[in-house]
Amino acid sequence: MNELIDGFITAVTLIVTLDPEVYEIAFRSIYITFSATLIASALSIPVALYLAFHDFRGEKRAL
Repeated sequence: MNELIDGFITAVTLIVTLDPEVYEIAFRSIYITFSATLIASALSIPVALYLAFHDFRGEKRAL
């Protein structure tokens, strides 16, 4: 149980002291997530709009 508490205390200490490595990892994660969201949106929104406004074969079965 002491290892869990020690790990938690270490994590809080790294966050509170603004450890550069922790913030680099956090911002990289946010950057990658944001980029993936933009790419997915750029691909899926045009397809969704096309499907919403055009007739296509199998439309009745799909809905």
